[in-house]
Amino acid sequence: NQQRFLYAGGAGDELWQVPVNLRYSVDGRVDDARVLLNDRSVTLELSGPPDWVLVNDGASGFYRVRYEASLLRSLTAVMATELGPLNRLSLVGDIWAAVIAGGSTLADFTQLAGRFDTESDPDVWAGVLGPLSLLDRIISDAERPILQAFVQRLAGPAFARLGWEVF
Repeated sequence: NQQRFLYAGGAGDELWQVPVNLRYSVDGRVDDARVLLNDRSVTLELSGPPDWVLVNDGASGFYRVRYEASLLRSLTAVMATELGPLNRLSLVGDIWAAVIAGGSTLADFTQLAGRFDTESDPDVWAGVLGPLSLLDRIISDAERPILQAFVQRLAGPAFARLGWEVF
C-alpha cells in the first residue's frame, strides 16, 4: 500500500502511480514481479506463502519501504546471500528513515545493523555506520559505552578482516 512519507509525520491524500519491483522466494524458489501501485493498495497473488520478500528490488524506485516485522526478520535472515550491495544499502536506508520518522523502532535498526558483521562493501558500511555515528552524537554520556561496545563488536572483526591498506 502507499501513503505519503514524511519525517515529521502526518499523511496526505496524494496517490501516485508507483512501479514496484519485487523479488521474493516461495518454497525456496526465487522469482520476481512488477506491479503498478496506482491505488491506495494492490494485492499480488503468489504461488504460496513467501519465505521472504524484497520490495524495490534494484533500489530504482523513488520511495521508502516499511516492512511488517515478520517480513523484515525473514528478509534480514537471507540478506547476506540473496541481496546484492545496492539492495542491502537500500534496506538499511529504509529502516533508518522509518526510525527517524517514528514508523520503526531503534531496536529494528540495531537488530538489522547487527547482521552486517560479514559485510564487505564499503558503501553498505557507510549506510550502517552513518546512523550509528549520529546516535553517538545524540545519546547521553552514560549510554555511549553501550553503543561503542556494539559498534566494536559489529565493525571490529569486519574491519580487521578487510584491513586498512589502500589498494
